[in-house]
Amino acid sequence: MSNRSETYGAGSPDIAPGEYVDPRVAEGSARRALEYDFMRPATAQSLERRAQADMLPTLLRMGNGLSAREFRRFVEQKALPRMARHGMHARVISDGGILQVRLLSVLGDPVEGIRVSEMIAASSIPVPQSLTVAVIRPHALARCMQRSGEQDHRNVKGELLGAAVLASFLAPVAAREQWQQVALPAGRGVFVGRVDDAGLFTLATFIRPGQNGRATRWDAFLHAIGPVPDPSKTTSRKQMDNWCEALVARLSAAGPISVRFPVLRQPYMPRRDALDERWAARERTARTERDGELVTSAFSE
Repeated sequence: MSNRSETYGAGSPDIAPGEYVDPRVAEGSARRALEYDFMRPATAQSLERRAQADMLPTLLRMGNGLSAREFRRFVEQKALPRMARHGMHARVISDGGILQVRLLSVLGDPVEGIRVSEMIAASSIPVPQSLTVAVIRPHALARCMQRSGEQDHRNVKGELLGAAVLASFLAPVAAREQWQQVALPAGRGVFVGRVDDAGLFTLATFIRPGQNGRATRWDAFLHAIGPVPDPSKTTSRKQMDNWCEALVARLSAAGPISVRFPVLRQPYMPRRDALDERWAARERTARTERDGELVTSAFSE
């Protein structure tokens, strides 16, 4: 498929008022949000240390005499709400018949961006493991706000959390199948970026595919995923987890996901951004008009 059909941005030559935010405004808002409004890494590390020393070992020890179903119910009813109050999305999964407790935290850093980290504890793991499953770069957050027409990052938090939770479910599959790129639908658009050998998603930008009326290489994959629920609007986080589990099972039912969607095994290649070009053209036009007004003013004095 040609680069032309993969151009990012709107289809019309003009920027619709109210539909897109000035990129300078979006970038400034993204920097402030990452600096002040997300959990800081130091806070997350403190919570993880507390979980490692207290909560998770206690839960796993108490679950020794319970059946898998009883232990899952115990954790979901007693422990997960407590962890959620500390800003950590916790869930229970079964991996090879062994129950695991996973803590997901969404961290903010003005340089790195949004880091989605997960800590895993199980009776088979002597020391809980902590890993990063996704990074949403500052540029991607700014693009999400810009292309969603939002100047306040709080209005796209549902999209961000949905992408974070979905990434935590897809990252193990990506590592196993050696994906090289990924697209995560999120509200009014899609986060796209590269995947490394360990399954880490580095989401570089946010696009709204298909606005120019042309097909894109992601259409089949995104259609198979369908709309992602907004975790902030579901009645419980468990609903989001259940949806993600069902999605992975559905996509994997006929074999490796990357066989069905070969685009996932292709290297990530950033594309030309038509919206950037239009904003630059608008700025050049405004600058020319300002310069013309200054010249006219100088000669009239």
